[in-house]
Amino acid sequence: MLRVSFLSSGSGYTTATILHAIQKGVLTNIIPVSIISDRESKSLDLASKFHIIPHVVNYHDASSREEFSDNILHIFKKESIDVSFSTFDRILSGKILHSYKNRLINIHPSLLPSFPGYGTTAQAIKYGSKFIGATCHFIDAEIDHGPIINQAILPLNDNENLDSINQKLYKLKQQLALESLYAFCTNLITVKDRYVKIKTAQYDSLPVNPTLNLPQIIDFLRTYDK
Repeated sequence: MLRVSFLSSGSGYTTATILHAIQKGVLTNIIPVSIISDRESKSLDLASKFHIIPHVVNYHDASSREEFSDNILHIFKKESIDVSFSTFDRILSGKILHSYKNRLINIHPSLLPSFPGYGTTAQAIKYGSKFIGATCHFIDAEIDHGPIINQAILPLNDNENLDSINQKLYKLKQQLALESLYAFCTNLITVKDRYVKIKTAQYDSLPVNPTLNLPQIIDFLRTYDK
């Protein structure tokens, strides 16, 4: 069983999806241990609901990004964390990137390497892109740069508003998150340089590629309405 900690500093919607999937037995071989936020946030409300440990590691209390990252690393080591899933707004640096190389999974709302950083959907619309997407990747020392695990693609409709687009993208992010964690925790992932290989995955699929196309994940997301 692998012990997971969540870095979640916003609404916690994607984190909640993962925790519900673990609770329902959709994701196995995972023990959710803790949730870490860089500030007081709605994410922390998940701790009592799912009986995990809440932590606030305040970014502004640290003297540097590296000290902030070291404070998180201290929690990981204390709790014997094997893997972390991040929807963090903050950038990690220093020792944690070496101690947890290819064990820090981040989800980003764009088709990396396009549109790293914040406000990605609005950036894509302003740029005139015809597609937007989402990416799960391992965190490295650069911003939204690490080896890509899986991606999802969504065509942009000029007649849709930003909220509608983001809602469609959110549903794709849910599948990316669950499949990436399933692949990691069932030892299906190998990493060589920048190339991530998921054993048994289908590599010619849309809108998610690669995909494990697992019935339990598809069925869970079909009825999950959070």
